[in-house]
Amino acid sequence: MAALLTSEIEDGNKRDSLVMHIDDARRGGVEVCPPNINSCDSDFVVEEGKILFGLRAIKGCGNNAAAEIVRNRMELGTYRDIFDLCERIDSKLVSKGVIEKLIKAGALDCLRAHRAQLMHLLPRAIKGAVDRQHDKKTGQGNLFAQVAESPTEEESNNKLVLVQVPEWNETEKLKFEKEVLDFYFSSHPLTQFEKEIRRFSSHSCEQLRDLPADHEVTLGGMITQIRFMNTKKAKNGNTRYVRCRIEDFNGGVDCVMWPDDYLRYKDEYQEDRVCFFKGKVERTRDEPGLILQRVFSVEQASKELAKGLYLQVSLGTNKPHEINQIADILKTSPGSCPVFLSVRDYAKNLCVLKLGRAFQVNPNRFPVEELEEILGQGNVKLS
Repeated sequence: MAALLTSEIEDGNKRDSLVMHIDDARRGGVEVCPPNINSCDSDFVVEEGKILFGLRAIKGCGNNAAAEIVRNRMELGTYRDIFDLCERIDSKLVSKGVIEKLIKAGALDCLRAHRAQLMHLLPRAIKGAVDRQHDKKTGQGNLFAQVAESPTEEESNNKLVLVQVPEWNETEKLKFEKEVLDFYFSSHPLTQFEKEIRRFSSHSCEQLRDLPADHEVTLGGMITQIRFMNTKKAKNGNTRYVRCRIEDFNGGVDCVMWPDDYLRYKDEYQEDRVCFFKGKVERTRDEPGLILQRVFSVEQASKELAKGLYLQVSLGTNKPHEINQIADILKTSPGSCPVFLSVRDYAKNLCVLKLGRAFQVNPNRFPVEELEEILGQGNVKLS
């Protein structure tokens, strides 16, 4: 797997494949360690059953820059802080721009400062490195005392009296990671809305591949790659429309919203915003697309999409005592959302039973995990 990941770096057109292979490794239970200048090599390598991130996979950190960072570390030991890094590496091979990308990727998180602090200190560290190298060339250091080849621990600590720079918030941090890696590594912007997305989405982006044209779906995800455009001919006096991409935990889909609908929802289109979308599957290309008809916030989805909670029960698989457990679980989150039991018999015939009001739930708070533990994943769905 490490060799496969490395091979994808060589071709800039294969970034999507690189991301896919990393996801495959993670799903297979293989830990992919984050970029780290004190432990990673230029290429992806396997160490103690883990895949160490290849520094060359960071956008802007080419072969020469990655090789210089690794070579210096192997010869002189790990980097202590950003000042030590800047003073040791060849600035012609590892420029300020490269270091900025390493910071954004999290490769310098090991240097005793958070990313915003590192970015704030970088100009000072580069200036200090230039001054020190100039002193070495001119021999000025010897006029006063023997100057060590690299700063002492005490010097490093004095330099790292950090200005109180606010940390990047999670959104900023993840935005920068995607900028230089093409994907989110440490987390995902959708994580905080994971429960809502899994509850209120009728399908995932990946599942659209199996749906026919014009099939109606509800997706939860993040809006990206927004492009505002105009049709050649006006419809009802409107020409403005939008193309974008919706990304969820399983992938992404290209979307379009035509002028009449766009006029109603134009204020909802903001880059990296998490929303819910209703639309119809479009099958004019190899990959499915979506014609969007509505966009609404996570809060709106919680109020409007929960028309009923459906629990899939199978005779012979689910025992009577499990039905009693389900009843007890439903009563822990009372609300206004009706609950239905979808029961399949041995011949796969389906019967849907509506439970009484005593079992209605709050769609935002009912314990999905507890119900799925009994019924199995995919058998607990909000309609």
